[in-house]
Amino acid sequence: MNTLRGYELGREARARGAQVVYGGIHATLFPDEPLAQGGAHAVVTGDGDRVWDDVSRPPLVWQRAKCVKSLKSRLAFVRISKLYRQMYAKTGISTDRARSDRARRMTRLVSLILTW
Repeated sequence: MNTLRGYELGREARARGAQVVYGGIHATLFPDEPLAQGGAHAVVTGDGDRVWDDVSRPPLVWQRAKCVKSLKSRLAFVRISKLYRQMYAKTGISTDRARSDRARRMTRLVSLILTW
């Protein structure tokens, strides 16, 4: 999907009452664009892993579920959000971040040893 199609879907979702949040490399490089063109309520820049747990907390998911009418649909929305979070958590993105943090620490350590 390209950015323009993503913005189109965002505007449509917002028109239906959904909370729209953009993230990723494009949103990080051009954070004003999703707000102006995509109907965004918020834009997450930088490392999305660090804020994803806050965004996926049950009270916030329940609040976002107001875009659907019936209680049954709202409960399904919450369940799907939980499943999506579980699926996202198993992608290795968090472990990639941990690996890069470890590499950064090792680089600092090596530079300290070499300059000592």
